[in-house]
Order: sequence, then C-alpha cells, then structure tokens
Amino acid sequence: HISEYLLEKSRVVGQARNERNFHIFYYLLAGIQSRPEMTKYGCASVRQHRYLRVGGTGKSGKKKTFLNDRMQGIEQSFSIIGFKRQEVESIYKILSAILHLGDVKIEEDYTQQYLTDAAKIFKNDDVLKFVSALLTVSPLDMRKVLTTVTVVTHGETIVRPLTIEHAMDIRDALAKALYGRLFSWIVNRINQILEPRTANQIQMLKFGILDIFGFENFKSNSFEQLCINIVNEQLQFYFNQYIFAWEQEEYRSEGIDIARITYTDNRPLLELFLDVRRLQRS
Repeated sequence: HISEYLLEKSRVVGQARNERNFHIFYYLLAGIQSRPEMTKYGCASVRQHRYLRVGGTGKSGKKKTFLNDRMQGIEQSFSIIGFKRQEVESIYKILSAILHLGDVKIEEDYTQQYLTDAAKIFKNDDVLKFVSALLTVSPLDMRKVLTTVTVVTHGETIVRPLTIEHAMDIRDALAKALYGRLFSWIVNRINQILEPRTANQIQMLKFGILDIFGFENFKSNSFEQLCINIVNEQLQFYFNQYIFAWEQEEYRSEGIDIARITYTDNRPLLELFLDVRRLQRS
C-alpha cells in the first residue's frame, strides 16, 4: 500500500531561483515534441509556458533524448502496473491543462464602473478554450470560475468580479489543486490495481520507500519550506533516538561496555515549533 504526505504543490506554479518544476512536465513536453500522436495535448517548448519559467531557469536542464527516454519509461511503467490506455491519456490531458492554465491571460476589465482592477479574460482567448477542452468543461464556466465569485445570502445570489490579483491566485490555486488531486488519484489507482484479489493472499511481504523531503535554507523561505524542514527534523530525531539513544541504552542494559557516541539532539528545536503548551503560553 502506498501513501502520500505533504506533496509540494506550490512547485507547480512557481519555483525558487535556478530550481525547476516537477520532472513529469519536462518529460511530457519531450514526448509531445517527438511523437506526432501526442501533439493533441498542445504543449510547446519549455520557455513558452509560464509555470516552467516563473522563478526557475526556463530550461529543462536535460537533453531531449534523455527526457524522451524517461517519458517512454513512464509509459512502460503505466503499462506494467496495469493502467488502461484511456486512463494514461486522461493523465496527460490534465498535466497539459495545468501547463496551459498558467498561460491564461488575466487583464483589467475596463467596463466595470465601480471596480478599477476587476479581472477579465477576453472571449477569444484560445488558451482558455483549449484548457476547457482538455478538462471537458465549458469555457464559459471556466471563465466565470476564474474571474468572479458567487455569494448566496438570504436566498439571493450575488455574482461579483474578482480583482486581477485575486483572479491570478484562483488560477494558480486551481492548477495546484488539479495536480494534487491527480497525484492522489494515481496513488490510489496503483493501490487498487496491486491489491490482492483472493483471501489467501492476505499474508504478503511488504516493503517501504521513503522519499525524504529536501531540507533547504533559502534567503527567503516559504511556510511550505518550513513545514518540509520540520518534517526532516522529526525524521532526524527518530533516527537519533533509534540509532544512538535506544541502541546505547540497550547495550548498557546488557552490560556491554561501549564508547559513548555524542550527537546533536534536535529536541529543543522540535519543542520550539511543535510543543502546544509552549505555543499557548507565548
């Protein structure tokens, strides 16, 4: 059984300087550029998509042959696990829609008299139409979601325009939500496919894979990076306890004379962030 925890969705819409987006986007672009049957997903070069340029290098960092080989490997993995071809195509459509969603231009609506920075997407916006087609939704509904907010109060429905800044936040939030839900669906689908089919297979060997988060310290650290760093500190604390503290205690209890191993105890740091009583007092 595979489980997920703390997916770094913010990377979808922006990256730190000299960082890149998730690898799958570059693999997808390489596959589209090398295979005519994948041009229906519409993605172009890396530099033409905003989500692959914002904060990052605007480059894939790898040669096209390498990226295309990785794309072929992903398709083989889908096939080996048991994904249907229609499911794989749906995954590509959603990934492509995410990239194109970042290219939807949101501008000021000068027709609004009482809101100077109201958001607007031009009716002939081909990118919006393409995103809607990939997600099989109405372009009108997509435009409404990105540029307006609906409030129901006392049985009355009020639709008001969003500001440009708020509309951009909604667009980016939608992209992150799509990626997060797609990631969760893939994980759950793998669990469903690999689930034992008969009762006599309940006793099975298990293996675990831990993809540890990257502990990083930038000049400007986001809240999400803080959460990632705290997770790393918790894992380090467990490692310290299991490898050093508990092992040495067991040796002492059995009368084994060993040289004491000194290590940095990060318990005070964890208590600073995670001790609820300390936070309440402050």
